[in-house]
Amino acid sequence: NNGVDFSNHSLELKVLDPFLVHSISPTKGSIDVTPNIVLNGAKFQDVANLSCLFAHQYWVPSSFIDSSKIECPIPRLVRPGNISIELFLNSFPISIGPPLIFFHINLSFSSIKKKK
Repeated sequence: NNGVDFSNHSLELKVLDPFLVHSISPTKGSIDVTPNIVLNGAKFQDVANLSCLFAHQYWVPSSFIDSSKIECPIPRLVRPGNISIELFLNSFPISIGPPLIFFHINLSFSSIKKKK
């Protein structure tokens, strides 16, 4: 088009470096006691539509803390055991680093019996 724009509309394209995720804290806990996890790393940016994916099926919005910390609430639907955690921007993976695993411990009781 010889460098000529045929539209009055503009669209901003922002290219981000991958977020470097090193670890999570805590690495284990109960949702009742530990409602959130923090992703620790570098090159984090405060952008809209950033989310965490737990166990490859539970999406939750994340909260930017600073360039090295992002916080994610742990979904109440996850089952006890090892849970994978991934960081996404607009449903696309945005982070690089080691696999992130949170060990969910179930502290709920099904019944309580009186000791005789």
